[in-house]
Amino acid sequence: MAHAEVQRIEDNRIWFLDSGCSNHMTGNKSWFIVLHESFRDIVRLGNNTTMSVLGKGCVRFEVEGIT
Repeated sequence: MAHAEVQRIEDNRIWFLDSGCSNHMTGNKSWFIVLHESFRDIVRLGNNTTMSVLGKGCVRFEVEGIT
């Protein structure tokens, strides 16, 4: 689990990846190349709070010019 405390996010394209995680989340719909908006679920976060999931799909990453 990654945890970061920030006062202000300078670059909203930053992702914290956990290679042991089954699923990753973003609130930016424009990053999805496939998005199933009818998918609904609830996830429990590391601090024991819950969050609604309002879609599921695929994003494409570019790392140092490689997609």
